[in-house]
Amino acid sequence: MSTLVALGDSVTVGVGDVGTPTGWAAHLAWALRIDTFRNEAKLGARARDVAREQLPVARAARPDLSTLLVGGNDVLRGDFSPQDVGSHVERMVEGLQRDGGDVLVVLLHDPRRTMPGPRIVRDVLGERAESVNCEVQRRLSGASRLALVDPRVSHVTSTRAAWSVDRLHPSALGHRELAGMALAALEPLGWQPYREFLAPSAAQPSGARRAWWLLRHGTPWFAKRSRDLLPELAFVCWRHHRTRAAPTTSMSARPTLPT
Repeated sequence: MSTLVALGDSVTVGVGDVGTPTGWAAHLAWALRIDTFRNEAKLGARARDVAREQLPVARAARPDLSTLLVGGNDVLRGDFSPQDVGSHVERMVEGLQRDGGDVLVVLLHDPRRTMPGPRIVRDVLGERAESVNCEVQRRLSGASRLALVDPRVSHVTSTRAAWSVDRLHPSALGHRELAGMALAALEPLGWQPYREFLAPSAAQPSGARRAWWLLRHGTPWFAKRSRDLLPELAFVCWRHHRTRAAPTTSMSARPTLPT
């Protein structure tokens, strides 16, 4: 009897996917023919929430395999700290492995490739996601019985079709691509797929419907979720504009320093 427990946020919950099973972790469990699959992921969960609320439940189940994807909600908050995210991830991996199971950790994708909106906002979130990935990779370097998935290396995850209407969660194609990358990462640990992923049960929304959703729901959702980040983004934009607007001082115009 095999058990897989999934920890994380709305991406692991399966937001953006269509059909059954729902979500990349569920597709992974299906392909591996896992006997017991438990999805403990919660909408809006940050790394500290997963460590505090989901980790104890997962460890109690003593899973043969655990999946962990966190940090996406952390980069949207004003008190963001890549060190904090990395510390929580490291502690969770150590706890899960202490019980004898394998762990698969998924890094963050690059929102600069997919998110709509001003470039400065995408750049800030992209830099934050990169800092989380670097911190997690540094802390987990050399760990055994660990599989690491980097969505950025897939050409599929850089395409519009891989993302749902909100541009923040994978589409049905994106969830299956992520599950496929997870399968490939787990092969060196002895995990082998037994069956193909099930096809989506419905088509993705049209371009007009995606545009309407972004205006009606996506922008208000982002503003609400990142309310404590907006002042910081405003400061970053101001600093960026000030730097670009500052006149360049030539070598000849530089003041002479006293000797």
